[in-house]
Parts: sequence; C-alpha cells; structure tokens
Amino acid sequence: MLSYKTKQYLVATLKVSVVIASYLFIYFRIVTNDALTFEVFQTTIEESSLFKIQNIIVLVLLTCLNWGFEILKWKTLAAVVSKIRVNQSAKHVLTAQAVSLCTPFKIGEYGTKTLFFLKKQAKKVVFLNFLGNMSQLAATLFFGSIGLGVYISNQFPEFTLAYFVLFLLTMLSVVLSYPFWKKMNFLMGNFTLRNIQNFSATISKKIKQKVLGFAFLRYMVFSLQFCFIMNCLIPISIVEVLPFVFLMYLISSAIPLLQFFDVVIKGSVAILVFSDFNDLIVLSVTTLMWLFNAVLPAIIGSYFVLTFNEKPLLNPEKL
Repeated sequence: MLSYKTKQYLVATLKVSVVIASYLFIYFRIVTNDALTFEVFQTTIEESSLFKIQNIIVLVLLTCLNWGFEILKWKTLAAVVSKIRVNQSAKHVLTAQAVSLCTPFKIGEYGTKTLFFLKKQAKKVVFLNFLGNMSQLAATLFFGSIGLGVYISNQFPEFTLAYFVLFLLTMLSVVLSYPFWKKMNFLMGNFTLRNIQNFSATISKKIKQKVLGFAFLRYMVFSLQFCFIMNCLIPISIVEVLPFVFLMYLISSAIPLLQFFDVVIKGSVAILVFSDFNDLIVLSVTTLMWLFNAVLPAIIGSYFVLTFNEKPLLNPEKL
C-alpha cells in the first residue's frame, strides 16, 4: 500500500508530465509541419494585415467568445449534478482541454471533468460531457448540411434537387424512427441505451435548449473567426466563403482523431474544400485557428493542471 506522501509525489509527477506532453505536442506540431514550414507560415502572416492591433483584438475576443460559450454550456450541464460558478466551469473546461490535447478521441476530457465531482457522480458527469459534445455535433451537422447543399448547387447544380429531396427524406426518417429507438436497449460502452435515455429524461427541456443554443452560438463564432482570419490574409466575401467553412467542419468532424492531429486533418480538408484558394493561405488559416482555439486554451489550462488539488483523490473515503 502506497503511503500518502508517495501518492502526492506520483500525482505531482503525473501533473507535470501531462503539461510537458501537451507542450511537446504543440512544439512538434508547429516545427515539424511538412505542409507548412514555420518560416513560410511566418512570412505569410507578416505579409498580411493580421498583426494590426485591431485585428489581434478581434481575434482574441472571438476566441474568448468561443470558449465563453463552451464554459457556459458546461456550467448549464454540470448544474444537473452540482451547481457550479462560471469561474469553476472555466477551470473544468480549460483543464480538460489541456489534458485532452494529447489523448485520443478526447478521452482525457471525459476523465478530467469527473475529477472535479464526487466519485458517485462520475457516470453522470461522463454522460453530461457526452451530451455537450453531441450538442456541438448537432450544430456541425445542421450548418454542415447547409454548406453541403450550397457546395452541390455551385459545383453540381444538376444534383441540387436530388440532394434536398434526400435531405428531407433523411430528416423524415429520423423523426419517424424515434419511437423505434426509444424501445431499443443495447450496450454503449459501460452504459445501456435505456440508462442513457432514462437519465436524459431527467434533464429539463430548458437545460437542453440552453445547451443547444450555446453550441450553435459557439459554432457560429469559430466559423466567423475562420472567415475573419482568411479575410486578413486574402480579400474574400464572407457570405460566399462561410458555407464552405461549414462543409469543412462537417467533413473533418467525421475523422475524430487525436487533437494533436486536428490541425493536420482540418488543413487537409480545407485544401480540398477551398480548392480555388492558395494552399499556403488555407493552411495558415487552419494553423492560426488551431493556435487560437486549441493551443491557447490548453496553455491556460496547463496552469490549472499544475495547481489541481489532488487531496480529495488521495483520500477516497472523503469522496
């Protein structure tokens, strides 16, 4: 049996290791990007209007709005098991971001958030986090379907009618099959579908609507941020580009890999979608989005990882 002091040393080592791993991942992602070298990236940024003080302010504000909505979303969800303040929600979200940066499929996010709650609440916290991610996916699918429709109407106008008919039939089939899915019960990880449905039923409709609203607002913020950065690098029409941004996020959401490779995946998809634009411009935009919306929050979150209070974990009888 390990002594309390030994456990403290092990936890402290683990916290420092997580932070070091996150920083190493960020460093190697930047300096070993074959598609966009640091020198080329730097030159591209310096030749743009991005470094104007007003543009930097707008970018930082959009990043704060992006994560602000995520923090409010988690605060709303967490209230189902325990009411928390905005600053506590921010700590949960940013700590989870720092850890999940170097874990596959954002598993670290699920495990990290449970550490801020009682042990008996862990399963509920995992499900609530899942519900939050699903609300974000719902926003991606909604706007992505619009982007796909616009893309098809521009590139393949002869298939436009067929796409919208297929889209309506898909929506109709989802609605009609809902009663069937309510009767189904199968294992999903450590949960059964029935258990998930029962717990979901205990969450008020008002909370679900607020969570979905925050997810949609967050989606619009980082989509507009993508367009804003691109406009700083090359003159564009945001109205014309926005549907392609929706399409890019729709395609990249189907490839749920390690967050470390998120910038690579989105960069590759962006080049495919924005085929009429210079590849270096597109890669620079996706890299900047990654730096502002994944790396910056992770750096802030690393502070919370290092200052995390592990005493409750080392005294499980108090949980």
